[in-house]
Amino acid sequence: MNFLDLETELTAFVRSRSPTYLQEKLSAGCYVYGAGGYGRRILALLRARGVYCHGIIDRKFTGAGEIFEGLPAFAPEALPPAQVKGKCLVVGVHSHLAKLDTILAYGRSLPFGDVLWNADLPDALGAEADNFWLTARRFVIEHLSDFAETTSRLADDVSVRTLMELTRYRITGEPEQHPDFNLSEQYFPSGVLRLPKQISFVDGGAFDGDTFRYLRGKGVEIGDWAAFEPDPRNFGRLVDFAREVSSRPALFPCGLGDEFSQIRFASDGGTSSRIAASGDITIPSVALDDVLPKLNPDYIKLDIEGAEAAALRGMARAIGRARPHFAVSVYHRPDDLWTLPRLLRELAPYAKLYLRQHEANAFDTVLYGVPA
Repeated sequence: MNFLDLETELTAFVRSRSPTYLQEKLSAGCYVYGAGGYGRRILALLRARGVYCHGIIDRKFTGAGEIFEGLPAFAPEALPPAQVKGKCLVVGVHSHLAKLDTILAYGRSLPFGDVLWNADLPDALGAEADNFWLTARRFVIEHLSDFAETTSRLADDVSVRTLMELTRYRITGEPEQHPDFNLSEQYFPSGVLRLPKQISFVDGGAFDGDTFRYLRGKGVEIGDWAAFEPDPRNFGRLVDFAREVSSRPALFPCGLGDEFSQIRFASDGGTSSRIAASGDITIPSVALDDVLPKLNPDYIKLDIEGAEAAALRGMARAIGRARPHFAVSVYHRPDDLWTLPRLLRELAPYAKLYLRQHEANAFDTVLYGVPA
């Protein structure tokens, strides 16, 4: 199937679940599945739009009778089927850990009037429901030519198939249409990277040194290690880990960008730390070419919450000088799947590009650049 065929299929799907249709379904009232951060955001949006919410469902609740955000809270099995008849189930869960197939199967087993899941929510509730790559379906349809252009930049059939399946999944949200994924090969996929035995490694989004440990477990020796981690608690763990390694670490408690700046950051001491206008702290962000002007990296990994494009521009001199391998996350923003391949083609024309999926729900999509 090519993107012209895909456009016909997806446009028909979008018409079948239009914003008007979804809003009409919500007018009957709803239950929200999910009591985490995204679920609370969706609940606030529903209330702001005058949609009556009858209760919250989540496996963190032990039964019925609890109260959450002022509403009755239920474990899934404790919600009486007769109580939900004709109402909507709104799936307010959006992360790589969400078992969306299980949640949808649960919702469809009960007499709900409809189930609205992740792909529906920006259309039903507006741009405030956007999350990482998740955005209005019309945005995907309007940019199908950009998705198609990306296929011409990819080096193998697995990459092209992954991109087409991601495009379809962003419209439908149906778990069975999600591409296959392999977490165990993230940042070092078999048959793609051909790293030297010892590398100089730029680790953007270093967390607690997890990628360093993973590469070392694959037999890769790391000499110079430039690690950037702006979350204070994560950085503390990174420092503790770096004391144990025999490489030459240079640790930076800041983000990566194209110049020195101060940005708002939501810190949680875990993997959900992110750049956010409502963040609880301000962090410095620096350009690699400014802070390590003579570094010649062999491998650059960037998983930096949407700052990947700026970071790549801020290391243009190092890229041109060293011709490194890349692993760049392309799921934080809706347009990453075409803007980042374009940018890499400009900055690193020497590289073949490969796309791989490493987690569920279209999270941890990584674009690899490999010197030809």
